[in-house]
Amino acid sequence: MLIFCDNNIPYLDEALKNIVQIRFFNANSLTNGELVTSKAEALFVRSTIKVNSNLLDNTSIKFVATATSGNDHFDIPYLEKNGIFYTDALGSNANSVAEYVIYSILSWAESNSIDLATKTIGIVGYGNIGQLVAKYSQYLGLKILVNDPPLKDIGFDFPDYSHYTELNELIENSDIITNHVPKILDGIYKTIGLFNSENLKLCKEHSLFIHASRGKVVQENSLIENIRPKNTTLITDVWADEPLVNKVLLNHSLLATPHIAGHSFEGKVRGTLMVIEAYEKYFDLKVNKDHIYKLLKNYKPLNRITFQDNHHILSLLQQNRKLKEDDKFLRKLSTFDDETIKKGFINYRQQYPVRHEIL
Repeated sequence: MLIFCDNNIPYLDEALKNIVQIRFFNANSLTNGELVTSKAEALFVRSTIKVNSNLLDNTSIKFVATATSGNDHFDIPYLEKNGIFYTDALGSNANSVAEYVIYSILSWAESNSIDLATKTIGIVGYGNIGQLVAKYSQYLGLKILVNDPPLKDIGFDFPDYSHYTELNELIENSDIITNHVPKILDGIYKTIGLFNSENLKLCKEHSLFIHASRGKVVQENSLIENIRPKNTTLITDVWADEPLVNKVLLNHSLLATPHIAGHSFEGKVRGTLMVIEAYEKYFDLKVNKDHIYKLLKNYKPLNRITFQDNHHILSLLQQNRKLKEDDKFLRKLSTFDDETIKKGFINYRQQYPVRHEIL
């Protein structure tokens, strides 16, 4: 069997090299013609590849996996109509994003001499990431508000250390707001424009707004209009027009990064493991995953006691995640023309350095 694999999926070749023939590709080079003539049956991608009729028509592809936490780049109706199995690595980078949020909170608190035990965090979206953010926020002594209508409507049991509230009330009462929702274009659970000109006016003064989910979840112009009168501190990792960035929003952000909150080493390895496991199950194969298990065993998260020293946690996150370097890169990149920004943004994500999780 021949499979096509994005060359930015680490260690997949270690697991599959003795079972199948692997052909690697760069994100911007894969064509429908290659897939048709090769008669490849499986395709492994990351979020930079649009998986749709343009790519898959008349191919032999029957299995598609993305080693990323989400499948916005999949044309799901097309895949289902054509009987093509698809899967993602949902949750693989959840801890990485949660670390980004905790780093942001600690940076804000330290630079403003804030006692987090007196503050409230509002978490919008209580999936894999939101639940970890809530756990770590509890360790920091924050009061926790959560909002997630789809979970509420199915009777989800939110933990006792959090309080469920509607979105407007959460915005009004939170000193810190962070959102971790999927990209939903329409319907009763629509998330595009979830934060808009009406509800952003409700933000508390001197609050912290962290944006690390999907760019268009927040109306950027509305956010910019409301941060000045409220003296809001911004942390921005995702952008409505990626790979272009909103330069005004960037200049108003304490930390501005090129959509890398979830790009930890461990997150990528977990993503690889999840798509390999799906591949095994679909094709009824046994794959040697020992090398991947060994890599993940090296991850030894800090225990809860460590959260008693916020400065120590912040220092360790700075040392391991090096988010200030990402911020410095993006600010420099933003001074160039749009085409250079696009290429630089994409290349930086594809060639992201090894950064390890600690929480």
